[in-house]
Amino acid sequence: MYFQQAGLRVQDELLLQLAIRPLIDQAFHELESGKVNQKDLAFITKLSKEPEEYKNENDRMKVLAKMSGAQKGDTVCWYETLSEMKSTYSIKPENLNLEKYKRILLSKLNGILEITGLNIDSKISIIESYDEIC
Repeated sequence: MYFQQAGLRVQDELLLQLAIRPLIDQAFHELESGKVNQKDLAFITKLSKEPEEYKNENDRMKVLAKMSGAQKGDTVCWYETLSEMKSTYSIKPENLNLEKYKRILLSKLNGILEITGLNIDSKISIIESYDEIC
């Protein structure tokens, strides 16, 4: 039993180091170098209410509806951006918050790895090493 578990840990670590790390590095490089189509970075949702029905003035959906002139049932899209070094959002893909997009990518990867049943310790170590970068 011990040797089987040890073998699985080694297998998981090799998979993470040899396959997944280079893919993450490549994805980060594509983000940083502008090779990713900005439309692919848009978040898209459908408004469930009229803009004035959102009670909080700072509600993201209310703000986006006002920015884009959208109404209930319309689709709005936005991008995670930086403004004066603060994380924010905009309907225009300008000053993209690449660190936020990297964290989103790692979060999605974390979910995928969890489903695959890879050794949690190995998975955590690879995600944490990138969290230090982001």
